[in-house]
Amino acid sequence: MIFYFREAASDVFGCKQLSDCAAQLPISLTYDSQTSPSLADTFLTVPADPGVSPWAAGQWKINLQIMESDGAILSVEVWRADSGGNDIQLVGGGSASAAIGLVQITFSGVEIPAEKTDRVKVKIFDQVQARFALAASASSVVAPIEQQRLHGRNNTYRRGRFLGWLRRPCEPSLDLDCFPKI
Repeated sequence: MIFYFREAASDVFGCKQLSDCAAQLPISLTYDSQTSPSLADTFLTVPADPGVSPWAAGQWKINLQIMESDGAILSVEVWRADSGGNDIQLVGGGSASAAIGLVQITFSGVEIPAEKTDRVKVKIFDQVQARFALAASASSVVAPIEQQRLHGRNNTYRRGRFLGWLRRPCEPSLDLDCFPKI
């Protein structure tokens, strides 16, 4: 599952959105830290996203598109957070020098016994006093979490058969009833 950094405010104060849909426009977020180390920003998924339990073990990859850097050294932490955005468990993290271009931070995560209401939270820290800019729409978190799928478990005719992917609110609708009839 892929989560994209968004510039929009989250429902939790002080956090920005971490969404499964990329932003339409390229938005640059600029940070200028006065102390080191300092928390540059926090990104949080919407409530009950990813909505699966447990979170699978595997390789996590954080892709940060750096637009501007004055020698910043970034560290990233991925957390399991509750529905209120409070930190519950550290999934993992890493650090890298913020050179202009794509910066990838990878780590192996263990299986997380998450609740279906838990959220993914990403914290970005600046380890030195520096200025850097991040292209939010081109930065992402690739998680080993499977996307939630629909199954016909309660329907005897469709029991165990795959019925399709669960549509997220930001995905376009394929429902033909929403088009005007001619």
